Amino acid sequence: MEVDCFDLLNQFEHVLESDPLIDEVGFIHPSQFTVLDKEAGFFSEVTSFWNQDHKLGISTDILMRLCKDAKHAFLTAFNEYKRHENASPESPAKNTLESKVMKHSQALLLLSSDFGTAWNARKLILSGKNQPCAYTEELRLSRLILSNCPKSEPTWSHRRWIIKMISRRFSTPQEIITKESELVESIGERSKMNYRAWYHRCWLVSYMTIEQVLQELNKSKKWAGLHVADSSCFHYRRRLMLRVLEALNVKVNNASDKTEAHKIWMEELDWNKELVERYLGREALWLHRRFLSLNWIMYFGSNHSSETGESIVMNKETVIFIDNEIHLLESSMTVKDTKFEDFQAQALHAAVYMLWLTKHIPELWRMLEEKLGTEKLKCVVNTVAQERPSSLLHQIASYISFYTITPTSSSSLQPDFIKCLHRNTNVNFPLDKTFFTSKRNASIFNEVLESTAQNLRYLTKSMPKPVFIFTPVHGSHVQASIICSKKLRIHLRVRSGGHDYEGLSYVSQIETPFILIDLSKLRQINVDIEDNSAWVEAGATNGELYYSVVVGNNGNKTVATSYVGQFLGDKGTLMEVMNKGFPELGLTLEDCNEISWIESVVYNAGFPQRSPIEVLLEAKSPIRKDFFKAKSDFFKEAVPVLGLKGMFKRLLEEDSSFMIWTPYGGMMDRINESEIPFPHRNGTIFMANYYTGWSETENDQSPPNKHIEWIRDLYSYMTPYVSSNPRQAYVNYRDLDLGMNKRNAELSFKQAQVWGAKYFKNNFNRLVKIKANVDPENFFRHEQSIPLYPCRS
Repeated sequence: MEVDCFDLLNQFEHVLESDPLIDEVGFIHPSQFTVLDKEAGFFSEVTSFWNQDHKLGISTDILMRLCKDAKHAFLTAFNEYKRHENASPESPAKNTLESKVMKHSQALLLLSSDFGTAWNARKLILSGKNQPCAYTEELRLSRLILSNCPKSEPTWSHRRWIIKMISRRFSTPQEIITKESELVESIGERSKMNYRAWYHRCWLVSYMTIEQVLQELNKSKKWAGLHVADSSCFHYRRRLMLRVLEALNVKVNNASDKTEAHKIWMEELDWNKELVERYLGREALWLHRRFLSLNWIMYFGSNHSSETGESIVMNKETVIFIDNEIHLLESSMTVKDTKFEDFQAQALHAAVYMLWLTKHIPELWRMLEEKLGTEKLKCVVNTVAQERPSSLLHQIASYISFYTITPTSSSSLQPDFIKCLHRNTNVNFPLDKTFFTSKRNASIFNEVLESTAQNLRYLTKSMPKPVFIFTPVHGSHVQASIICSKKLRIHLRVRSGGHDYEGLSYVSQIETPFILIDLSKLRQINVDIEDNSAWVEAGATNGELYYSVVVGNNGNKTVATSYVGQFLGDKGTLMEVMNKGFPELGLTLEDCNEISWIESVVYNAGFPQRSPIEVLLEAKSPIRKDFFKAKSDFFKEAVPVLGLKGMFKRLLEEDSSFMIWTPYGGMMDRINESEIPFPHRNGTIFMANYYTGWSETENDQSPPNKHIEWIRDLYSYMTPYVSSNPRQAYVNYRDLDLGMNKRNAELSFKQAQVWGAKYFKNNFNRLVKIKANVDPENFFRHEQSIPLYPCRS
């Protein structure tokens, strides 16, 4: 049976009147009433309200009805009150209406704390009262409301109005100020990041005596130290620190004694430094340090003011202080990477802090350059510029003239590289078979360069070419190549099979000069059948690997049938599957050829049927090389018929184009997407590879040519049918249209996140962490390599 809402309001107001000491109110589900009664040791038939130990619970089932009735009762009483507003204060009718307005508005505000008219009505009535108890009772009510709505701005605002009224009419409310401060701290424990509560506490500072300010500094220190991510308390402490300067009459360039204020300021700086070094990457701590440092310099460490816009002139004490700050910057930029995200933030905040100081102390640049050196200083600027580009940074950058360490010149690069190799390997390397340059042996150089390059688009004259190609013949040569490239400061690209859609393994569009380390002569394969493993050198082709597996397994064969693809099983099983799942194809036994697995590899590699498996040992593929552009997509749902029609229409517009759909599911879905970097798992039904190629005679030297424009248009058309947020792509089908790194000094984590998320989704951030551990100098890099973030000193 439904309870009448007016009876509910009467019950609610009766509960409030019968227990004036209620200090907490909340809304609870009806199912919790029995639990609460059991815990309290009694049973009540009332299921709308629960009141025990001055804690009031209101059933969520009645909230809407109760709030609606309370609003109606309040507005009715308030409208009637306004008609008697000019009546005598002693008027019984007016006093009765005042009581009704206060009673109903109390009920309404406990249910809906943002109802501004109710607060204004209470202010109107209270303004005519001269009894202190009326205002202290109002503080009790607003505190009760805050127990349930700690972020209610109208409630905090009303509370400040009450304190103003008490201060004006009665006395300075020192005791109230202390209790208010304690209230904010207790609410802060339950309601994190409550800036409204902390603003209220900051507002109280103007009413505090210097003794209370010092007490508050001491009391809030513990809370701030336990909540270092909450900037609200640090903002409060900054307000207290300024109040100290005001109370002690400390002014810029004031010759009066600053000893006490100086001591307080230095203690705060030392404490802040402890927190900065203990809790890495907390922005609130660095922002607090900005305030402390600048004001310390202005009030205690400068010879004249910067208030008029002039630069601060440092005294000896300030020089010592800045020297200590530079040490803090160095330690923050070189923290061991045990928590990578915290390290990132720590380095960034430290760099921003130091650059921010230089805006106010230009002379700091010279000190930074002397202490850190140009390269480390450049690292500091780059760290900030990656994340926070601004006119300030451009202005700052103009102060410094960076020098760039110039790598060895192209003319002496090869001789220097060869000398370095001799010093770092004991295995001989015949120069005529391992080093190739375009100047000494152009034809052989071009032959080696083009040998495993798959995309002719990156072999045109306009594309950058390596200074020389080195083809190691022993593993130690590779190690020595890395050592020598680092010593000579020369960028390198490493190529194995050359199966690279965008030519990243043999062309550098972002850094020149560069060299190419071609691993094609490192192609040894060792297969261990008993251990079920194989050791494959990087230069080996897939064909060589498959051949070695078969030979190493004594020629054991697996039956497969091929229909421009392959099926593991015999013809009969295939026919059963196809007749059940795809009868429209009309497949017959005569259409199927049973061949061994290795023969299917030969066929899929493009060789004619019945070709001997030894053709796999040939380094060259029978498939003709082309100029081409390719892109990829992942699909979560089937493409509708209308979408397919538009797709087919576009495919018919391009002569040498095709699309490969690779089905997913099965075992792919069983592996978690965070297990390995490849994330395209459960929910992906297939991957598409879009391709367009053209011959040398068609090649347009000024891209984007018509073929590239066509595939970009197709890619755009497919947008509604593919994965989104992010639109995913296959990393082994590299696509520079998705974005690319610029020169090494300008790598941007945020820019790289765009294409990184497409290839790796959430695994991208994990790869960045690994990169920082294994390649902290970003030595191995290309147009879409995993970036370093932030810059390390």
